[in-house]
Amino acid sequence: DVILVLENIHDPHNAAAICRSADSFGIQHIWLICETVPQWDLFELGKKSSAFTSKWMSFRTFNTTLDCLRTLKERDFSIYSTILDAEAESLLETDFIESEKIALIMGNEHEGISEAVIEATDHKLFIPMTGFAQSLNVSVATAVCLWELFRQRDSSNTDYSIGEDEQGALLLAFEAKQHEKKLRRHEKKRKGRVKRIEREENF
Repeated sequence: DVILVLENIHDPHNAAAICRSADSFGIQHIWLICETVPQWDLFELGKKSSAFTSKWMSFRTFNTTLDCLRTLKERDFSIYSTILDAEAESLLETDFIESEKIALIMGNEHEGISEAVIEATDHKLFIPMTGFAQSLNVSVATAVCLWELFRQRDSSNTDYSIGEDEQGALLLAFEAKQHEKKLRRHEKKRKGRVKRIEREENF
């Protein structure tokens, strides 16, 4: 019921950090918009992190923001996004219960969300801060927003857990990835042994 959307995140390491927070708060689906930035493989990037949470998460990549927004609207998702403007409300006053299906969109580190997202957003929000800085790193901001979303929905009487069928499918997909990883590791060792034998024979 919750999709986290990352629009044109410049630094893939920020996205990897976001994955770790998203996993902590039970977010399964992360959509990546790569319209003004190169596409990168978050699964491969995640291998370099200590948590490597991306190995069991579900990703979808869009080439344009409009394609992503169109898909979200077709699936009846309410769009929440962070922005500093007169219409935005404090994160502490944002209601994450009224909408059954939520898409939280986080924007580029330097430019924030695009005009297309601003126009499509149903709920604009900002993180209240008391220091001199007016913004947080996108990975930190995402963690703060997800925590409040998780807090509200976890304290409600509604069960937002994924169904048993999806749980089973995710487990099977994870096991398949682990099996494939094991096969690649064995194949790498086999090739290493073959090369070692060939070198010994040449001597």
